[in-house]
Formats: sequence, structure tokens, C-alpha cells
Amino acid sequence: ARLRSACLTLFLSATFHAAAAPPSGASNAVISINLNSEATGEYVVWVTADGKYLVKLSDLVAIGLKNPVGDIIDIDGEAHLALQSLQKATVSLDEKTQVFDILSAPEALGKQAIDLLPKNHANTLVPKNDSLFFNYRAGFSGGNQTEKTISLLHEFGMWRDDYLFLTDGAYTAAKSNKQFVRNMSSMVYDKRELFQRNIVGDFFTTTGEFGSVLNLGGLNIAKLYSQQPNFVKHPMANFIGSTALPAEADIYLNGNRIRTQKISPGEFELQNLNYFGGAQDVQVVVKDKLGKTQVFDYKYYFTDDLLQKDLHEYNYGFGLARKDYGVKSFAYENFGGSAYHRYGYSDNLTVGGRAELLAKNFNFGSFASYRLGQAGVVSANLALSRAKEERADAATGNALALRYAYQSGSFIGSAGLRRFSNAYSPTSGFTNKDRPQLETELSTGYGSQSLGNFGVTYNGFKKYIGESKSFTTLNYTRAISGKANLFASYSTASENTTGSAFFIGVAWYPSIDYSASLSSQKRSDAGATTVIDAGRNVPIGEGLGYRVAIERGANASAVAPSGQYNTRVGSFSTELRAQNVDGNKTNSYDFAFSGSALQVGEQYGFSRTINDSFGFVQVGDIENVRVYQNNQEIGKTDKLGRVFLPFMGSFVENQISINDKDIPIDYNIVNVDQFVSPNYRSGNLISFSATRIQALTGKLKMRFNEVTDAAEYVEINLVLNGKSTLLSTGRRGEFYAE
Repeated sequence: ARLRSACLTLFLSATFHAAAAPPSGASNAVISINLNSEATGEYVVWVTADGKYLVKLSDLVAIGLKNPVGDIIDIDGEAHLALQSLQKATVSLDEKTQVFDILSAPEALGKQAIDLLPKNHANTLVPKNDSLFFNYRAGFSGGNQTEKTISLLHEFGMWRDDYLFLTDGAYTAAKSNKQFVRNMSSMVYDKRELFQRNIVGDFFTTTGEFGSVLNLGGLNIAKLYSQQPNFVKHPMANFIGSTALPAEADIYLNGNRIRTQKISPGEFELQNLNYFGGAQDVQVVVKDKLGKTQVFDYKYYFTDDLLQKDLHEYNYGFGLARKDYGVKSFAYENFGGSAYHRYGYSDNLTVGGRAELLAKNFNFGSFASYRLGQAGVVSANLALSRAKEERADAATGNALALRYAYQSGSFIGSAGLRRFSNAYSPTSGFTNKDRPQLETELSTGYGSQSLGNFGVTYNGFKKYIGESKSFTTLNYTRAISGKANLFASYSTASENTTGSAFFIGVAWYPSIDYSASLSSQKRSDAGATTVIDAGRNVPIGEGLGYRVAIERGANASAVAPSGQYNTRVGSFSTELRAQNVDGNKTNSYDFAFSGSALQVGEQYGFSRTINDSFGFVQVGDIENVRVYQNNQEIGKTDKLGRVFLPFMGSFVENQISINDKDIPIDYNIVNVDQFVSPNYRSGNLISFSATRIQALTGKLKMRFNEVTDAAEYVEINLVLNGKSTLLSTGRRGEFYAE
């Protein structure tokens, strides 16, 4: 900001004389300048015969003086200011050291903007390797009262030239029926620099609170801010202050220090403080180098219900609606479309509109969310519908939703109301039995580390046909220790009659790998039911996970063991269940093997099921090098120097590192960690260049005029494998090179 004002300053600060040579008797000198006790560097100046020091005006602006005013002299077409004449500042010179000390008021210095938002790591890789994967699951299931069924599920993905093709389906074979069904097929193209996703093919879309979920085959365009790491779309807090001397600013949130930032003299703006939790007290404590302390108190309401000013978020789609999805592969009917658009009018107000069309049903509306300073967020949503109905007077309807939410520290509360006219209908339609008239919701909660978390929720439903009903629930959770949690709830339901249910349970986590829980539920219309669940959690990498659940009630009991074993190339899983309900004994089983075949560049392999992006790490040709992802060990390189990463988060920064202690001493490696931000469901090659150091020793001799002699103390440029190395010889022509 200081530099941007330089050109304007040259015209506003003083009246210039005609271009001229240096004043008579002037000579050059090199001085140092301290601005408000902060060293700014050395500068070449002119010193006149009467002792004036003439400094380039552009240099004064560059060091932080916003609008320096004083005696201006033009030397060779460039403005110079006599330092001793500088206004609104105290100037002193140490003639022995040739150091000028300038003490200026903070408002005369340029404003510095300090961005508190975490930055992406420098040189974050965004690989664009050609890749493909084929997920599969082969299962066999059945039971004493169900058919034996073989199921084959698949998903195929191929990433080529920035385009991703995806398709999935299922084949089931039972005695009564054999069927193959294609589910979804699409081509995805992401423009990450524009936060935009484009889909041609099958897709699901919705337009928010009053929208239906449409499954269309056609074109979809959406704005996805998650495509860039660390981008924040909701408003963030900015704070302004000033300091006369270099200082440190400690930023506190509700009394807890969250950041320390160095600040130069002048006005400052702390930008983009990102947090959560509603109303927060922010305090900035500025302490300068002389010990003077300033305290700035601010209040801010953090919420992700809003967009930053001037940001747009949208989702547009149109095509033919899928019919009998999951049953038929290529059944489409009726044209459908949806449009959803939000706009950040300001940091306090977000507005938007939506529309849906399916066959002859049309639904559209508008919505807005507004931040009430420190008092929370209020939102409104209006919808109008035009539906194909048998009754002409029931074709047009409307719906209105109002909601208020507030959070501060440990307290949270919200209230909502939704009203529907008798003729209102979403594009997917209502059945007459389910047609709502009025819905209300009230909730509040409070939590603390010592007392636990309390919550109360009320929901009321009134329909045009049928009885009204309501639900009230009281929740409580508390950490008993660092390894156990208590949770309990009591709920009542009122429709034709009033009923209640009480639930209490304990969860125990003896280690990161094991967990167990014990819970019991008592309903007013039934007996008590107790459930015990224990087991070993399924590991992220290779290994075994298992669980056993035992359920016991007044007239029923059940045992359900399950397990999964992860290998490097796939996973075996088993689910069993045996139950007895009023003497009727049933059992069921499901056995499956799942995995993935994949390719990245020229690398091929097999792994467990791929659910997001994936990658290969190559560490030269070195075996048994430990590889880490986000500081967790993933595995060791094989004999080809490779290790597979089955779980990489798309669009986020994945830290990939190696243990340099596993690198042999005769190898040179350039870096030991990299940050990688993969594209959506892509395969990635992450290479750590490891070059073996080959020592070369000997004696160099030269033949000249048929006389051979040692080439002593000469330098020769040696080229090996395209790499140039300077070779120096010593006595008797001896040399050493790597």
C-alpha cells in the first residue's frame, strides 16, 4: 500500500522547480535511515554546501512515509526532499555514523495490511497425470429366510487431459432374478482457477430448503470454492489500529491467545481472522519495543451462513429426469432443470434465488440471510409453486420459512417456522397424506468442560390431513474421563397418544484402536432394550478390524458379529446376524471382497477401494524407505522404490514426506517433503529424486607431440549423462570427482 501511493505523492507533496543539475558544490553520500526506530536501509543522497541532505522522494515513500512534505528540489528530473525540512516529523542526524532518525506520527505513515489467513505452501504441486481406477466388490449374501444372492458392484474412473470420466453399476444374481443396472455415468471438467465444475451426463442437484433432489441426465455447472486449498467463502473479521514504533500484536479470542504478529510503525489492518462459534470477543494487545502497551477490543459474530461481499455461488443444471433409478439403466423421461444462485451483497447480507422445473411442475423463490451485528443471523425463504393437479384451484401454492440462530461461547439457540399453503407442491410432489401445513422448531443448548453439554429441542408438525404431532427431546453428554463419554436423552412424542422414551449409554475408548459401548433404551409402549458393542476399529492401512454387537430386549434378542481385514490389494469383510423375535429365529450373512485396480502414468497396481484421489510415491529405486502422509506412516517403498497412497484428499494440501534416515549414505536426495493438492478423484505421481553418488578417482595424462605426461593442476569440463562437472587435477595428475 505504501508503494502504490508513490506516484500520487510525487504530484501532491510540493511544487517542483524546473529540471536541474545538482546544486553547486553538492556531493554524493551514503546514509542510513531509521523510521520510528526501525532500520530501513542505506541510501545514496546529495549533500549541499550548506549541509542539506537531499533524498529521493520515491525512497521516502518506499520506506513508509505516506505523503512526505518539505523543501523539494528537482535533480536530473527526479524529485529530492531536504530531510531537515521534513514536516510532521522529528528528524535528527548522527554525523559520526551518518544515520538519520525520523520520528513520524503513525497517521503520516503508510497503512500495512496483514493477512491472518493461512497461506498455501509455496510450490504446492497440482499433478495432472493420466490415471484410471476400477473399484469392485464381489459379495455373497443370504439367510434362512432370504435368497442366496451374488452381487458384483463396480465403479470405473479415468482421468485424461483435465477430464474425468466416471461410471458405476451393479450386477445381482439370485434364483428368482438376474439383473445388471447402470447407475450413474458422467464426464467432469473442473476449472480450479475459477472454482467451477462442469458435468455432462448424470448428476444429482437440489436448490436448497424448498428444493427437491433431481436426478438428471444432461449438463450441470456449479461454483465450488472447495477446489482451492484454504479458500474461505464466508465473511472474516478485520481490525484496524496503529503504533508509533515497531511492535508485536498478540491476538486473543475470548481470553485465549491465538496468534502473535510483528507490526511495523504506522497504521495497520489485521485482515481475514477466520473462526467459528458465533459472537466472539477479540482483543488485540500491541506492545512496542519500548514496552508501551495498547489494547484494542473488538466484537465480531462469526458465521458460515453468509458469503463474503461480491462472491457468487451457483448451481445450474438441466436435462432429462431419470426414471426408476437403480432398477433401469437407461430410462429417462420428462425435461427437468434447476437453478440456484447466491450472492454476497455485503458481509452482512447474502441474497439469492432458485427455480426448478420437472415435467409440468414448476417451483421457484428467493431467500436471504442477514447478520444482526452481534445478535445472530436471521434468514427468510419464500417459494411459489405451479403444479399439475386435478383441481384447478389447487394448482398454485406458496411456502414461507423464517429462521433465527444465535451462538455465543457455550450457548447456542435457534427458532424456525415453515408455513405451506394447501396447494403448495415441490417439483417431486406431495402425497395428500404428507401435505404439511405448519412446522415449528425450537432448540437451545449449553456446554462446558466441567458440566457437560445440555440440549433441548422441540419440533411441531401440523398437516392438512391427519393428526398434528410434536416431539420434545432433552440431550446430555459429558466426558467422564479422557477415554469415556456419557450420553443420555429423554424424548416425548404426541400424536394420537403421548409416548416417551429414555436412552442412556456409555462409550469407552481404551486406545486409538479399540472402542466399546453399553446403552439401554426404555420406551413407554415397549420394554427396555440393552445393546453392548465392542471391537477393534478397522485400520486405515493394512490390518484387521472387528466388532460384536449384542442386543437384548423384552421379546427379542440378536447377535451381530462383523469384521474386515485390509490387505495391500483389497479388503475381506464379513457381516453376520442372528436374531430371535417372539420365537421367530432368523439369520443372515454377507461375505465380500473389495478392492481396486489402478494406473497412474506408467505405474500399475492393485489396492483397497479408491474413494477419492490416490497416488504413487517414487523414491528413486531405493527399497524400505518409510513414507508418510500428513505425518502418518503409510508404508515402505518396495524393491522398485514405490509405495502406494490409497487415500489422498482432493483439492486439499496433502503433506507427503519420507524418512531421510532410510536413504543410503551413497545417495543424494534433493528434498524430503512435498505438498500435493490433487484434482478430483485423480491419480498422482509424487517423485523424490534420489541420485546415487558415484565417486571417480584416477590420474589424468596428456599426450602432446608423442610425449605422454601427467596433466598437473589443470581444470577440465567433464560431461557425464548430460551433466557437466568441473574436474581439477593435482600433483601427478591425480583427481577425484563425484
